[in-house]
This record gives sequence, structure tokens and C-alpha cells, in this order.
Amino acid sequence: MTARRSTGYVLFCVLFCVANVSFAQAPESASETETAPETETAPETETAPETESPPEAESAADLEATAVPEGASRPWAEGVSTDAQARALGLFRQGNERFAAASYADAAELYQRALRSWAHPAIHGNLAVCLVHLDDPTAAYAQLERALRWGAAPFEAHVHQQLLTNQRLLRGQLMEIEVLCDEPNAEVALDGETLFVAPGRARRMVRARTHRVVATKQGYLTYARTVQPAPGGVERVEVSLASIESATRYERRWSPWIPWGVTAGGVALLASGVAVHVAARNNIDEYEDELLRLCPNGCNERELPESVRDLEERGETQNRAAVAVITLGASATVVGAALLAVNRFKRVDVDADGNPISVTPVLHPEHAGVQIQGRF
Repeated sequence: MTARRSTGYVLFCVLFCVANVSFAQAPESASETETAPETETAPETETAPETESPPEAESAADLEATAVPEGASRPWAEGVSTDAQARALGLFRQGNERFAAASYADAAELYQRALRSWAHPAIHGNLAVCLVHLDDPTAAYAQLERALRWGAAPFEAHVHQQLLTNQRLLRGQLMEIEVLCDEPNAEVALDGETLFVAPGRARRMVRARTHRVVATKQGYLTYARTVQPAPGGVERVEVSLASIESATRYERRWSPWIPWGVTAGGVALLASGVAVHVAARNNIDEYEDELLRLCPNGCNERELPESVRDLEERGETQNRAAVAVITLGASATVVGAALLAVNRFKRVDVDADGNPISVTPVLHPEHAGVQIQGRF
């Protein structure tokens, strides 16, 4: 995957460098009487990126003769004074010189200054070349879009076609993210950079890697989503914020009857155990009374009637059963009380769809934090 991406990027740079002289034409002048641009020579053809020369400024008169038919409208020059055009052309030439010296950052700065005077498509095209050299494909793609705003009119046919090819090559390395949000006053950001304050939408061309969309608003749960479309793909993110009040609900762990049933069962067992214990105590008391009546001076137990002996055995058996039932009933009562305490209403934070949001501590040798899970 990495090898194919690198190969595509090198191919794009080669095509860009071979074509950069062709589309690095100087801005046309607003009038036929401008003389300074007409003294410039036409661009020379490069042979390879290793020996690339700077984009040379073609005169406004030459460009107008080759790219714009006589009498055709030139919207990119409307409202731009002759002085502004001349100033842009001067900065454009300086940028070409810095480009020839491989000072791409300086050349890019000069082209940007030229664009502030005159947003000519050819200047945008040259700036795109510099940005590719500076490893900023997203900005280069934006400059190509501006260069192609007026279609083929500002360029010769082969130059316009090369620009379109370069744009397709760049598009294959990038991805498009479209973010929408209708919640008023919500601040929406992409990778930490504010896109807009809602309601609104924004489209961005970005590198093909993981990106994060975050939206915040006072009194609302923070919205966060990670996106990673494939190179050349498009990802649409519709932000939906939930207020803290609406995103909170109260629920029990179990149905209320479960802890109450356990508690009631424990109490019933306790009552049964006490009743059995009372019966056992009565049998033993009756046995002792009969023993005292029949054997006031003492006698052998075998001499006692069987009915009297049964009273003792029955009492002891009942007493053992009473102890067991009371123990079980007490345990069930304690468990039931604990379940009642655990089963109290608790607050649960949920997302806009009512799905619970969980917060889990995260420990890592390189970082620590919390992980928030939910369905967005």
C-alpha cells in the first residue's frame, strides 16, 4: 500500500514538474496598452525534474493572444487596476527566480503576495507546484481548484489539460470530509481546527489518514467521531448534539420485584423458623414436665412411656430444623436488603439515540486517559 502511494506521488511530482513551465504564465493585463509585461519572454520547456527550471513569466500580450480569443471576457481581470496587475506580475517574476533556486518556501510566499494584488489563475497554478514541493498536497489541491475556477479560458489547451491531470492525481491521494451541523451556536472542529459555528456545513480535502470531528456547546454532551475514508473517498458527517438533560436517564439494575421478593422470602423463612423453634420448645417443656411427674426421684429413660420419649425426640428435631430455617431466613433477608440498596435508581448518560455512554480509564506506557464509548 505504501509503495503504491509513494509511486503515485513521485509520478505526480514528475508530471507536475514537466508541466510547471507550461502553466506558469504571467497574468494578463487589463488593457492592450500595458507595456511592462510585453517585454517578457515565453516559458521554456523543461526536460526532467532533476534539471527543472523556474516557471518563466509569459507576457500578458502573448497569453492573451494564445489563450483568450479577441473580444472574449476575462473575469479574472475584472476590477483589477493596471497598477495591481503590474505589482502582481513583478512579484510573480521574483517568485519564479526563487523557484529556480529551489527556494520553494520563498517562492510560495511571493506567489501568495502576488495573489493578494491579482488572483490570476496562472499564479494559483505556480503556487500549487511550490506546495507540492513543500509536501502540502491539500493546499496544492485548493490552489488547483482556484486555478481552474474559470475553466480553460485563461490557459492554452494543453496547459489546461495538464492542470486537470494534476488535479486528478492529487485527488487520488486525498480524501474529502463534509461536516454538517444544525444545532445553533455549536462549535464544530476538524482535527482541532474550528470549521464553523453552527448552523452550517463545511467541506475539506485532507490527507488520507484518521481524522476526528468534534462539536461542543454549553449544556450539551460533546460530540466526537473518528473518520478514515480511503484515498479518493468521501465521508459525510452529520453532527447531532444531545443536551445533558435529555441525555440523562435514571434506571434500576434489576426489576424492583427481584430484591423485594428475596427480602420477603427471607422474612417468611425467619417467621417459619421462629414458629418451629416455639413448637420445639413446647415439646421439650412438656417432656420435662412428664419426666418430673413420672420419675420424681429419677428413673431410667427406658422406663418412660414411648409417648413421653417421643416428646423429647420431636422437640430436638424441631429445634435443629428451626435453627437451619432461621439461619437461611436471616441470610436471605440480608441479601434482599443488599439488593434493595444496589437496585436504587442511578443516573445513566446516554447519547442522542438513547444508547448508554460508558467512561473507562485507559492506562498505557506512553499515555493515560479515559475512553468514552457510545453509539453516535
